[in-house]
Amino acid sequence: MQPYPWRLRKTLEAFMFPWTSLPPFSEWI
Repeated sequence: MQPYPWRLRKTLEAFMFPWTSLPPFSEWI
């Protein structure tokens, strides 16, 4: 029971990974 296909999930995770390693946006401002 997954909200979206496994392949799409892995694609989203690979795309979002670089952003999760960045500091919070509050530190950029």
